[in-house]
Amino acid sequence: MIYKTVRLTGSRGEREVKALFDTGSSRCFVSVDLARSVGDVFPVAIPLEIETATAVTRAREAIHAAVWLDGHALQWVFYVVEDLTESAIVGADFLQIWKIKLDPEHEALILDPSALKLKLV
Repeated sequence: MIYKTVRLTGSRGEREVKALFDTGSSRCFVSVDLARSVGDVFPVAIPLEIETATAVTRAREAIHAAVWLDGHALQWVFYVVEDLTESAIVGADFLQIWKIKLDPEHEALILDPSALKLKLV
């Protein structure tokens, strides 16, 4: 797990947030306040059941947003969760697709440049 201050950009605007990059989180999540301030919240087709350390909750909404890392806007879907302990949690789904590795010793994110080139074949 690594905390990084990043810019999150959505259809309504952008905010700098202290995000938790967490390989133990299977998906990406944002707080209700952050979601409503940066993006157009939309209902998900099937609510996502989420297990936390102390409870089970459901995400019924999501936003499309971009996380800015090293000058690159990496777009993704973030599920909106009430009473989230962090403003934003960037999970394993995002990290795997964008080929981002965590370096906890140096509190750094390592981007693979090959993942930044989108292809339509």
